[in-house]
Amino acid sequence: MKMQIRILFTGLLLLAVSLACKMLAGGSEPGGVTSSGELEFNFPTPTPMPTAVTSCPAITDEAIRLALVENAPDRNQPLLDNVLLVRYKISDEELSDPLFNPDAGNFEAIQKDVDNQERVWNYFKALIPFDQRKFLSEFIISSDGKSGLLAAVAQTNSNPEKWVLMVDLADTNDPYELTYTFIHEFGHLVTLNPEQVPPSLEIFKHPDDRTTYFQELAACFTYFPGEGCSNPGSYIDDFYNEFWLDIYDEWNKIEFEPDDEQYVESMMAFYEKYQDRFVTDYAVTRPSEDIAESFTFFILSQKPAGNTISEKKILFFYDYPELVALRDVILQNVCQNFPQ
Repeated sequence: MKMQIRILFTGLLLLAVSLACKMLAGGSEPGGVTSSGELEFNFPTPTPMPTAVTSCPAITDEAIRLALVENAPDRNQPLLDNVLLVRYKISDEELSDPLFNPDAGNFEAIQKDVDNQERVWNYFKALIPFDQRKFLSEFIISSDGKSGLLAAVAQTNSNPEKWVLMVDLADTNDPYELTYTFIHEFGHLVTLNPEQVPPSLEIFKHPDDRTTYFQELAACFTYFPGEGCSNPGSYIDDFYNEFWLDIYDEWNKIEFEPDDEQYVESMMAFYEKYQDRFVTDYAVTRPSEDIAESFTFFILSQKPAGNTISEKKILFFYDYPELVALRDVILQNVCQNFPQ
């Protein structure tokens, strides 16, 4: 997959920006955005979610509810060119072997800010238990200036079973947004890692070959997020079968709309039609983003009643005891490590 960053919509204008670097790679989905990429719309504000579930010594329930859930990251911000600044290997939970881009442009200060780079990495690893991020082998610092891309995950360039976390240091000062985004990106690792979605080597080797993509898609009898066929009984395959089967064909026709303006208009209409199915407007962009957003709400919001499909998507994760136990750990980690 050739990892792409945000695709931002301003009115009906589509702006697509791809990372101009081969440090990140994997299988891309036709239609202009990958399973871990980001796609933005100016949609109506979703219905507020329930109050948070836990009491924290560091932050209050109200702070979690308002800042971590209802005020999810604002993705409708101007996007500049993204520059990859430093690539680290992750060895025994620590950053090692930094590789610096000799052309840091206007972001040289961020590139040299090793203390903040380590601060951000240490916060991520404080939130997410080690055994749950064993697929991460690289950590990349990038920047497109303030706002725009905050973080993303993708397969590494060298091994489809290993993943990279990329963070824009310029956008990490807001601890609420950073926390929400880290949990969202971790949701991708939970649902797209090789134990859930065995990677297709053909797509990994030929990320821009549409023929290869469609051949792999046609041979798949489970949900296909782009990296490969999801395993039967995997989180994302179960999620797709429960929540997307009846609307996927309608969504997919929009996904392959060649005219950008018509695509945006149709996707906005799709969201408005099915708004009660999605926890945020961003979740409508594709099933893999829907499950990551729903997972973030599962972690950070109170267990809902299940009166809407969007609430049922949160309840979906409660059917997996291992995820309920993981939720408790992550919430406690948030409470103990939230930046002061």
